Amino acid sequence: MNNINDSFQGLQDLINKTGKYEIIGNDGVCMRMGWVDHQPWELIETQLKKLDELTTGYDNFIFSAMGGSINAIKALKIIYKAQNIYTIDSLDPRAQAELEGLNSAMVVAISKSGTTKETLTLAQRLNKPTIWLKDKDGDLPIQFDGGNDIGGRFSAPETMVFWAPLFLIMNRDLNKLKEIWTKFGEKREEIIERMWTKGQELAEKKCQYFQIDVNMALETWVTQLFEESLGSKIADYFPKTIVGGPPVGGFTTIKLSEDTMEAMFEAQVCVASIAHSLGIVFVNQPSVEKYKGIMRGEKFVQDIKVPILAQKFVEVVNYGYMKEYPPVGGERENLKKEYQAKYPDKIVLVFEGSDWNHHSYQAAYGNPETLFVLIDRGTDPILTDIAKATYETLKGRAELV
Repeated sequence: MNNINDSFQGLQDLINKTGKYEIIGNDGVCMRMGWVDHQPWELIETQLKKLDELTTGYDNFIFSAMGGSINAIKALKIIYKAQNIYTIDSLDPRAQAELEGLNSAMVVAISKSGTTKETLTLAQRLNKPTIWLKDKDGDLPIQFDGGNDIGGRFSAPETMVFWAPLFLIMNRDLNKLKEIWTKFGEKREEIIERMWTKGQELAEKKCQYFQIDVNMALETWVTQLFEESLGSKIADYFPKTIVGGPPVGGFTTIKLSEDTMEAMFEAQVCVASIAHSLGIVFVNQPSVEKYKGIMRGEKFVQDIKVPILAQKFVEVVNYGYMKEYPPVGGERENLKKEYQAKYPDKIVLVFEGSDWNHHSYQAAYGNPETLFVLIDRGTDPILTDIAKATYETLKGRAELV
């Protein structure tokens, strides 16, 4: 920022959703800045009581969604060691097989539009009682105020995407949930000021390699937040995110709170601050439509020229279910070891498709520093179509195996 007054005005813009945020906080359809608002407890309580009515009589809950609508729930399940919460975002039959023996189970499907292909397909295949969380015409609204001004990766911690699973994990204890809400509310102003400053510092240095020090359960969630919000949107800026582990040369460490809600909001404010300084529209993901267009039968025309730089990263995307996530000696860890041995001088990252398409494809589309290895396991025709469509858009920077 040029001076203290500019910095202060930018911070006020974030809080008030005015100024530059009317441009960079708009995805081309509407403003997506509702995540800045702290929702009144009365609204939250009202919607949770409706959830209570809809879910009474069931013991196990399968949350089905993609990208930002499921990654926060995956984290909550791990952090709270939840025994009654399950997640599915893979069309691989092995993922569904793990859920078939559940008794007294209900599916909670989440899709802003209600048209997400993977989520619709999974809800049909699971063939269990299902309730839908949508922006409109669902059994419950995603936003407590009934709005549609919060995008998927900003839907935690201030929507039903976060509070519905937490309500079920906490045995429907509204008093305990209100304590969590109150504690978070007391920290919000301090978080906004502190993380705004952090984001401006990172932007001034044009940092693009971020090492996030946070609970590993948030790995995929925070990766999506940084890479999909900031990636492939301005020239010569190719953000890459790694979570946890020993310090990596060239990466700037961002330490987040041990409290889940605070850590999420810290990361969001930091991203918004970076975007404000660099002029990045951080609430959209236009490149994602590239591979989706191919799946709809549209002809793909490469609209950017990507000069291949010396590749620093290898990103392995396995279009098949990988057990044990986050992995401890699981399939994901085994794949990482295999490709690290093949590319010993690169930083190797491993993800599961098509989840990756919903959280990292935006950053991948214009990134010349990464070799993408797309693995089609042939477990489901939709996954095969997604893998092939993705490959078509990343040709020259990708291998399909």
